Amino acid sequence: MIKLQLALDFTDSQQAAAMLEKVNPWFDVVEVGTPLIKAEGMRAVAKMKAAVPDKWILADMKTMDAGDLEANLAFDAGADMVTVLAAASDITIRNAVLAAEKRQKKVIVDLIGMKDKLRRASEMVELGVHYLGVHSGYDEQSQGGDPLSALRELSAQTTMPLVVAGGIGLHNMAPIAACRPDIIVVGSQITAAKQPSETAKAIRGALHQFLEGGQTI
Repeated sequence: MIKLQLALDFTDSQQAAAMLEKVNPWFDVVEVGTPLIKAEGMRAVAKMKAAVPDKWILADMKTMDAGDLEANLAFDAGADMVTVLAAASDITIRNAVLAAEKRQKKVIVDLIGMKDKLRRASEMVELGVHYLGVHSGYDEQSQGGDPLSALRELSAQTTMPLVVAGGIGLHNMAPIAACRPDIIVVGSQITAAKQPSETAKAIRGALHQFLEGGQTI
């Protein structure tokens, strides 16, 4: 079953918590976004975990070095998952994975910015990575970028669990869901919506209908 992840890319944990309260029922994973972590540190991770202790919490650390140290900081604060950049060294990625496995947590390696995503993805298998992140970042989206083509390529050529993020909403849920990623990340399509709760409910409902065979997104 495809999980839905909410990206809380705020810089204030009170705003993030208020948004989470509105849309929490429709999500399986809650992402403490990189801007929020940079603004408030691990306190924001702890706050989101306390708000929804029954949900997976992803700390979007985007680690580039000190893989075990940064992973453990997030895990100590209540995170269930962390992100490490694919551009990091193999030893950094492997150290984060080892830290996660000691604590029964998970590591997502984010392929953002990688030119040869398929090659780097194949290297992640040997490093024991739990998920691959297919991600079109904010700046890339501003130039018309989206993750669909990379997702299609990777879903056809790797068996690794995939997480996909970047400008996803009702308008493109069908082709994204058709690639059967393990986790679909939705951010500003909900957090910037006039009625976030109704939008979140609609996205969850549309995904469910698609997966049940209606495919009417």
